Amino acid sequence: AAAFILWGALVVGGGKATQAKVRKVIPRCEHRLFDVAEDMKKARQSFKNTFTAIGKEWPEHFATLEAEAARFMDLNNSVVLSVRCWGVTATAITAGVAALGVGAVVACRARA
Repeated sequence: AAAFILWGALVVGGGKATQAKVRKVIPRCEHRLFDVAEDMKKARQSFKNTFTAIGKEWPEHFATLEAEAARFMDLNNSVVLSVRCWGVTATAITAGVAALGVGAVVACRARA
């Protein structure tokens, strides 16, 4: 089920067309989606055929695989939706706070 979700995200959700859609939705983020094959249409069909064959070969596991795939998809979506774009300002502030922290540690050690 996890392989279905992880590989499916790259095969079904990947490609140049998806990158263009993501760029429209989240224009401030630098992001890269991966083309896992030269022919994404063929890769998608192969993905579909592979997992259909698994379902046909082991039909007694279909309900479990379906439920686990749904669970992993929910987990995957939680991770993806939790990512926020910080931008240059937030990165600069974070770097500044870190530098102040390092400076404080160095100053404390120099006094000791």
